[in-house]
Amino acid sequence: MKIKFDFITNSSSTAFVVLIPNKFYADENEIKKLYDNSPYDEVTDEKLFNELPEYIESLKAGDNIWYYGSDGADQTLWCLIIDLCRDHKLILASLDMNGEGNNIIQGIKEEQIEELFINNIDISSMFNMIQRESKNVTEKTK
Repeated sequence: MKIKFDFITNSSSTAFVVLIPNKFYADENEIKKLYDNSPYDEVTDEKLFNELPEYIESLKAGDNIWYYGSDGADQTLWCLIIDLCRDHKLILASLDMNGEGNNIIQGIKEEQIEELFINNIDISSMFNMIQRESKNVTEKTK
């Protein structure tokens, strides 16, 4: 059995903004090695090798992945995605939301990055949007 030692708990909320390039691919060996070296709960091979890559593709498309308690994404997969993004330096920003909602990863499309910099979009305003979305999801799951 694996035990969680990471900073993620049900009582805190963390938001991440990630940019995963369209060409990015994590093969099964990298995913398995990352999982084997993690302190997270056990997941099935089906989740690890099917759902985790689907979540990565979702983030590439500009979607978000969240969990709140037992709702949303599998917490272990969510944490593994953060570890994978951290290892590949794909995290643009992170924010401790002090329990003000869900744990969320917001993907940015590779095609949007130029627009973000040209229009000088403020990351803090992006976090405000993420926090609003997170609160909406939390209210719907209660």
